[in-house]
Amino acid sequence: MASGGAGGYVTSDAFERIVGELVGRLSLALPVDTVYLDLHGAMCSVDFEDGEGEILRRVRATVGPEVPVVISLDYHTNLTPGMAARTDGMAIYYTYPHVEPAARPAAARRAS
Repeated sequence: MASGGAGGYVTSDAFERIVGELVGRLSLALPVDTVYLDLHGAMCSVDFEDGEGEILRRVRATVGPEVPVVISLDYHTNLTPGMAARTDGMAIYYTYPHVEPAARPAAARRAS
């Protein structure tokens, strides 16, 4: 899990380290039945205006088109065409603080 405070751009180094580790661990776990990512939905990095879209592009490239990729997003997400195109299902958190995290993976699976 990686987390950061609101505001500002994610540095190139941080983005590549975090996403590189995510994709690396995913590659080692292959084959998988499904990928679930609990994303925020409003990340910008120095190199990628659509940070989550880039994460999903790399995940999709790793698992291929047949493996379902499902995500949950914050209720004030900035949903992009790239995010939508690379996922098979998504669910949105409805509360702040997020008191329903256990329900989001199941909701995302139902949405796929």
